[in-house]
Order: sequence, then structure tokens, then C-alpha cells
Amino acid sequence: MKHYLYLILLLAFTLLAYSCNEGGNGDGGEITEPKTLDDSIQMLSDQIRQNPHDAALFVQRSDLQFINGNLDEAINDMEIAMKVDSTKPPYYSKLASLYMLKANGSEKAKEVLNKCINRYPSYPQAHIDLAKIFLYVGMFQDAMQEIQFLILL
Repeated sequence: MKHYLYLILLLAFTLLAYSCNEGGNGDGGEITEPKTLDDSIQMLSDQIRQNPHDAALFVQRSDLQFINGNLDEAINDMEIAMKVDSTKPPYYSKLASLYMLKANGSEKAKEVLNKCINRYPSYPQAHIDLAKIFLYVGMFQDAMQEIQFLILL
């Protein structure tokens, strides 16, 4: 339950930051505010077409897709974001969290987190998330190893 709450709060703050930064910069001085979540997704899609190498735009659209109930689209956008920029450890944790929401997604989530740990061994959130997954699937010894590693960090 805490996992869902964490994702929802993270998405809410992302949306808040996004809406504060946009400020409505339409054509001819008009302020164009999105009226629905689908409008916001479409607006981000337009921005992505203009800036296809901006991973942050894919992450923002992933957040909106998740809120809109499109889990597969949210995962797809996070996968693209990671292909565009794999140097951001939080992207790995976010993708793993999305995978955990799918049926039988724990294996993919573990793969993503292990890849993050191999690249960024001192990124604590990846170890925390991996320990949570190990606890979830009943691999208590592996969870304890991740926790012990965190203590040594």
C-alpha cells in the first residue's frame, strides 16, 4: 500500500511542477491550459515530437499515462526515457515500480533494479526497492543481504 501511495505522491508532485513550469505559452499570446488529462498527454506528445531526445518529457508523459490508468503506456514511456537517457538512477526505480503493478511483473522489476545496481552500486533507492521485491516474493535472505548492503553504504 505504501508503494502505491509513494507512486501517487510522486506523480502528483511531478504534475504540480510541470504545471508550474508550463505557465501556458500558446501561440499569439494566448494562454493554452490543458482542460483534461488527455489534453495534457497530447500536449506532452506534441512536445516529444519536437524534442524526441528529451527523456524528461517521456517521464512526465509516463506519469500522466499512469494517472490516466494506462499502465502499459506508462511503462512504454519509461522504457523509452531510459533508452534516451540511462544515466538517471531514479528512472530505473520508477520503471521497476511500474512493473510491480503488473501481474507477474516482479521479475522484470528485479532485472531493472539489478541493472541499476550494476551501474550505480551506491544508489540506495535501488537497493531499497529490490529488498521490497525480495520481501514481496518471499526471498527473505536476499532481502536481508540488500538491507545489509545499505547499512554499509
